[in-house]
Amino acid sequence: MRARGVLAIGIAALFLGSCGKLPDSDGLRQMLHNAQGDTAPVYKGPPITNPLAPYGLADIFPNYNSQLPIMQQWPHVAVTVVHAPPFHFHDATSGSSSLSGCWTLRVRVWRSRTVSDVKQFDWCYPRDATSAALGGGAPMALTRIPRVSDETTGNQYTEGPVPPDGILPMDKAHRRFYDRGADFAGFAGNEEGRFTLTMDALLYVNLADQMGFDIVPQDLRLWFAGFEEAKAGQP
Repeated sequence: MRARGVLAIGIAALFLGSCGKLPDSDGLRQMLHNAQGDTAPVYKGPPITNPLAPYGLADIFPNYNSQLPIMQQWPHVAVTVVHAPPFHFHDATSGSSSLSGCWTLRVRVWRSRTVSDVKQFDWCYPRDATSAALGGGAPMALTRIPRVSDETTGNQYTEGPVPPDGILPMDKAHRRFYDRGADFAGFAGNEEGRFTLTMDALLYVNLADQMGFDIVPQDLRLWFAGFEEAKAGQP
């Protein structure tokens, strides 16, 4: 699996669409690794292979080309969370080593505007977490900054092929779903005055890493189409 750079920005940018000066990829990885500290689970089994390989989703993304429109760069991947574990909104580094459970995912992969296929499977933590240096308690939130020239669906989240402006839905139903039990807003939260990243953020970063997707603000090709439990109004 190729090493992947992760670009994140301050939590305010999640809502305001602005960003400040960012550390480079190596600096960010080290920051997240330090934030994770001793809470990371120690894996003692056989060598880890890409858990997405059985579904044909390992390293499927070619490098992002800033000179081409997003609708000329394939695949596009929409992830629908059919079921999330109860801890999905918890701090990804505060006692995460004691957490264990699975997300059921429906992944629609668009090879072009008209051709797609769907895979459904369970992605489990910590079994499938291969990015040990990613997803921590750093005061950051993953976000997107779409180019004006790119075709998007704006704040409408569908299973594609046209991507939305952001990574995950922030409508009222989804906000209520993210906010269960804590003051969380999607990927980021505020726990006892400390900004955190949630287990859903850790899921996204791992999926990106395993699919060969570099997280940069202008690359819209991988997104969460929604949480079905949120759409159904489940608490």
